[in-house]
Amino acid sequence: MGLFDRFKKKKQDDAPCESILDTSVQEEAPAKEEAAPAAPAPAAEQKPETIDMLAEIAERFPQAERQGNALVFPSGLELRITLAKTDVYPKGVCIQFLFVMWHPFFDEDLVESVAGMGRTKADAVRDGIKGFCDGVLPFVLGALDCTGEHTLRTELQGNEYIFHEPCVIGGLHRGTGEGADLWGLVRELIPQYLGTKKAYWIKLLSSRMGKDICEARINGMVFPELTDVLYKAIADGKSTADGTMDKCFVLLLQDDATCKPCPFTKADAAAVAQQAIAGMLTIEDEESHRAVYEKIQQLHPTLGGEACAFVPEIYCRIIYNYHTTDSLLPVSLNIGEVRKSQVRSFGYFESAVLDYLRKERPKSDDHVKILRLSAEFRAINQAVQGGSKIEDLRFSPLAYVTPEDYVIW
Repeated sequence: MGLFDRFKKKKQDDAPCESILDTSVQEEAPAKEEAAPAAPAPAAEQKPETIDMLAEIAERFPQAERQGNALVFPSGLELRITLAKTDVYPKGVCIQFLFVMWHPFFDEDLVESVAGMGRTKADAVRDGIKGFCDGVLPFVLGALDCTGEHTLRTELQGNEYIFHEPCVIGGLHRGTGEGADLWGLVRELIPQYLGTKKAYWIKLLSSRMGKDICEARINGMVFPELTDVLYKAIADGKSTADGTMDKCFVLLLQDDATCKPCPFTKADAAAVAQQAIAGMLTIEDEESHRAVYEKIQQLHPTLGGEACAFVPEIYCRIIYNYHTTDSLLPVSLNIGEVRKSQVRSFGYFESAVLDYLRKERPKSDDHVKILRLSAEFRAINQAVQGGSKIEDLRFSPLAYVTPEDYVIW
C-alpha cells in the first residue's frame, strides 16, 4: 500500500497570528495556589492593565521614534510586534512573540520568535522584551552600523560577492556553564550559502534541556545539513553542555560594490506561486500537464520555470517533513551544486506554499494533485510500498532544468 492509498492530510497549526495593533498586552493578577488543571486556563480570564511593549523598548533605545504601530530607528530599521500564542497556567504565563524587523536592505522581513515567561502576564511580557532587547536587537542595529573590516566572500556563476561580518555577534545563553561558540562552528561553511541578496539573517540554536535540539536557519529557512553540523558538535562535546541552551544571531550585509538589484521581488514570486498552484490543480492528463506548465513558464522569464521545478517539491517536503539536502543542481550551467539559500526564489516559494496551506486549508484530493507532480513524492511512494520508512530516506540534491543563459538570483 503506497502513500496515495493511505494519504492523510497533515495537521497544520493554522491559527492565525493575532496582531497587537496597539502593541499592548493585559496585566493579570497573580494566580492563586490551587491544584493544576489538566489544560491551560483560557487567556480570556486575565484581568486588564495595559503594557505598551513598543514604549518599553523605546525606553531602552531612546534613539528610536514611535510611528504608529512601529518603532523606527535612525538606521532605518522598523520594528513591529505580533502575539503568536499565550498559555496561562495556575502558576505562571508563557507568551510567544514575533518581533518583525524590516529595513530597506531587506527584501523580506526578519522575524525573531521569543518566548516570555513569568508569574503574571506582565512578567512574561517583560521577560520577552528583555530577551529580544538583550539578545537580538542590539546586534541587528550593530550590524547595520558596522564598519568593521572582517568579511566573508563567495563566488557564484563567476561573480564574487563580499559580505561584512558584524563587529559583535549576537548570542543568548541559558543554563549553567559557559556559552557555546555556535558561529565558530559554522563560520567557514557559511560562504557557500551566500548568494546575491543584500542581507542574510543566520540563526543558530543548540539546546540540551531535556533532549538535544539543534537548528540552523538562513533567512527563515531551515537547512538540515548545516543543522547536522550543530548536532555533531553536541555529540562531540564541542557545544552546549547538559542543561543549557545557546542561540546565535548573525546579520551579514553585502557590500554595495558587489550587490546587484534583482529583477523580481518576493511579492512577484508569491504571485507566480499562487497562479502555479491554481494551474497545477487543473492537471488531469499528460496533455493538460504540458499546457499548464507552458503557461506557468510564461508567467515570468525566471520565476516561471523555477515554479514548475520547485513548487511541487516544496509542497511535498512541507506535507511529509522528511530529511532533504541543502542543495540544488541547476542543469545546463555546468557549475555543480548550489545551496537553496543562493537561489532566492526557493525561499520565496516556500513561504508562498506555506501561506497557501494555512489560508486555503486544501483537502486531501487537492494535496494529491500537487504531490503527484513531485519527483520526490514518487520516490517516497515507491520506497514506502517497498517497506521503507519516510524518516529513513535520504535524497540527492534536487536537479532542475535551466536554459543556458539562466542567471541565479
